[in-house]
Amino acid sequence: MPTVLQNVIVAEQVPRKPKLWKLSVRRHASMLPLGVVQLGSSPGSLKKKLAFPTAPPIPKISPISSAS
Repeated sequence: MPTVLQNVIVAEQVPRKPKLWKLSVRRHASMLPLGVVQLGSSPGSLKKKLAFPTAPPIPKISPISSAS
């Protein structure tokens, strides 16, 4: 019987920074930070904000440093 593993990745826009989005993985009741995505341009409408992070070209991803 095959096993399916799924991870939910949450993208949240950084406040007042339309080109920056924080990525986290949902694990049980906690969130594990992955990094920050920098988009090439700013999405305008709500529809575009929802679709923009998934549209090509692939955005630049910066990992979150472990030393905070």
